[in-house]
Amino acid sequence: MPLGDSIPDALGCRRWLQLTRNPATAAALGLVTIQVGFGLVMKAAQSDGTYSFSPSASVSISELLKMLLAAALFHRECRKRLAAGIEPDAHPHYLALPPASTPEKRPETPSVGLPRLGLAAFWRHFLSEVSEEERSGFYVLALCYTLINNSIFISYMLADPGTIQLVKSGSTFITAIVMVAALNTPVSQVQWFAVILQPFGLILAQYEPETGTAYSLGTYAILLLQVFLSAASSVYNQHILQANKTSLHANNMVLYAAGVFVSLICHIVMRIIKTDEPGFFEGYDNIGAIMVVVSNVFIGLAITSVYKYANAVVKCIATAVSSGLLLYLSTILFGTTLGTMVIPGTIIVALSSWLYLANPAAATQSRSRAGSGRASCKALGVFLKRYRVPYLAVLTFTTVLIVAFLTLIQTTMPGLTHGNGHPNLSHSAPATEGTATSPFRNTLAVIRWNSAHPERIPLLMKYKPFFRSMHLSIPDIMPNDSPVARNKTYDGSNEPFTIYREVANVMKMALAGQPEVDGLMYFHFDAWIDPMRWNSTDRDGILFARTADPQGPLFRCMNDISAYDWQGWHVFGRMDIAAVKAVQAAAALGLGYKTETDKWCVGWSDIYYVPRRLFADFIVLAETFAAFDVFHELAVPTIVNIIAQTRSSPERSALAFVDDCWGSCCASNPTIEDVITTRCGHRLDYLDENVTGVLYDKIDGQARELLVGS
Repeated sequence: MPLGDSIPDALGCRRWLQLTRNPATAAALGLVTIQVGFGLVMKAAQSDGTYSFSPSASVSISELLKMLLAAALFHRECRKRLAAGIEPDAHPHYLALPPASTPEKRPETPSVGLPRLGLAAFWRHFLSEVSEEERSGFYVLALCYTLINNSIFISYMLADPGTIQLVKSGSTFITAIVMVAALNTPVSQVQWFAVILQPFGLILAQYEPETGTAYSLGTYAILLLQVFLSAASSVYNQHILQANKTSLHANNMVLYAAGVFVSLICHIVMRIIKTDEPGFFEGYDNIGAIMVVVSNVFIGLAITSVYKYANAVVKCIATAVSSGLLLYLSTILFGTTLGTMVIPGTIIVALSSWLYLANPAAATQSRSRAGSGRASCKALGVFLKRYRVPYLAVLTFTTVLIVAFLTLIQTTMPGLTHGNGHPNLSHSAPATEGTATSPFRNTLAVIRWNSAHPERIPLLMKYKPFFRSMHLSIPDIMPNDSPVARNKTYDGSNEPFTIYREVANVMKMALAGQPEVDGLMYFHFDAWIDPMRWNSTDRDGILFARTADPQGPLFRCMNDISAYDWQGWHVFGRMDIAAVKAVQAAAALGLGYKTETDKWCVGWSDIYYVPRRLFADFIVLAETFAAFDVFHELAVPTIVNIIAQTRSSPERSALAFVDDCWGSCCASNPTIEDVITTRCGHRLDYLDENVTGVLYDKIDGQARELLVGS
């Protein structure tokens, strides 16, 4: 190759090296790496769509580790000051700045032989470094981050990492507006074009013309709340860090200490109001839980570096790049589907990022407007000096209240996870149109009628191509002169409240004479399932449909009916007494069942799956509970909870909740969209032939594809 041809390449490499040596660029590149890793860890740490550890406790631990790290770094900085002969009262704030910003260039003091620094002296350094007013500012910032950090866990239970990053990237535009309005930060015209262009590219990358949005408006509302909080806290953080000359490490000590305090309060409150909230150190036998804490620590440090050496919009640009990477990785790791417009959308994102970084505002303009943003905060500063304590107390109470609401959001907002596009990946598998093999090809279906409607049998038999066999439980279906109460195809049980005993009887027949059956799927005749949308669902453990509809019953485990105000207590009486007796009887069997003898569970029990390996446990416990006539919406949830506690291991869970079924025990009037876009639900109105017709036409079509594919 001629020497001249290599000159452009050499210049390009040199420019790239210069770019990466820039503190802002280096911080942004590090942030991209950590955000991608964090998104993958947050999704991978879930078990059956939820976390086995307490999110608020995880945030507390992360903030504590960051505080200790910041304290260690500030301690080292103070030792350097002592070596230079600088005492705490001298306020040597310039030592915390990059070398180019110091008043005079000093030779760097070697770390070996630095003087010792006692705790009392270290505390004096800290108090002289960060004023009370600055500490109050960082406390307010910690409240914002507490909201963000806790709501992140909700987001990852509702959506995939790529979608979350896409929505976050929209904060570039919001952040730029806030920076101009609050801090009078200059933004060039080309930069404005970039921040406006970027969200369009991100939306285009996710949008699918045939299915529209991927998630419901409720899910997007949660994500947009995060965007707003992130944008506001980004600008506020940048203002605090760039407006003072204090040590970055001392600032972080205050920020993270406040984060520990507020997150700990949130955890205590959640333990009080949420009966199934894990303990503070519970769930950390899982590597995923540990990685969430570690990722939180590093992403916090990276964001702080971005704010110190650049500005909040650069952080948003880094988030946009992370979005593109996570969209691609989610298809590989979590089974999402890229939209048809993802390539042009990604190109627009990359172009807008380059435009913003390559066209900063003029330096003279920046200098002329510097400091004017700080003037806008003077009024707030005066107010804080006068009413600091009550002001911070009210903000803390409000923050804890919002965190509590967000943590319970899946219970208080039914249908939050239902969207128009691909389903919530934390709870369901993507549709697999044209798949030639049914996931239930070796499964026994048990379909229950609580009242005799034999005219519905032909419709329900449309499920037959998807299952190994079907068993219909219909009151009085067996002939009066029949010598048996049931056979492999039918039973005539008239006991709807203890129907789980009949399910156990069907399991016995399968164990005795159907070795090819690998599991049992139970559902009511007026429920529906989409068989071909369970292909990627792990059926090694029990699958239990869990509703968020207030009609419920919601899945709850308790030892006092006052813990859950369910209408069943008023309709059916004190069913818990029989449940407690049954739990005690199960514990007395001597079979090693892990139980709390005064605790039972309640939950919607119209759709569930039990694998063959757990048939024996279900049979034993069902017969035990039926002996005490325990109502099925207490018996079945308690049975599956006992099995889960007894048979689960870190490597193999015995219970997974299915949270994307439509409806509840008593819901009614699903729409055509509901039966088409959800993989299960309850209850169908068979008098509404428009809805039922669409549903069974869809099942017929899938059955034809199944037969053709086979």
